[in-house]
Amino acid sequence: MSGELDLLQAGDLTATLTEAAGHDDTTQMCVDLAAVTFIDSTVIGALLQGYHAAHTAAIGYTVTGMNGQVQKVLQVAGVLATLQGQPPSP
Repeated sequence: MSGELDLLQAGDLTATLTEAAGHDDTTQMCVDLAAVTFIDSTVIGALLQGYHAAHTAAIGYTVTGMNGQVQKVLQVAGVLATLQGQPPSP
C-alpha cells in the first residue's frame, strides 16, 4: 500500500485482510504502511477488522512501517500498540 488511504480504499483493505486471515495456510499477517502518508478513521477500522480476523483465526498480526502522520493518528486513536503486536497498556 502507498500514498493516502481513506474511505475509498478501506473496504478493499478490510476484504483483503479478512480473506487472508481465512486462508488455511496463513500463519502470520504483516501490514506494511511504510509508503502510506495518510490514513483516516475508516482505515483504522479496516486495520482493526484485520486484527480481529487474525485473532479469531489464531494467527499473528502486526502493522509495521508507520511513521509521521500515520503513526501519530494511530497513537492518538489508542491502537498503535495493539497493531504493533504489543499487549495493551493498563
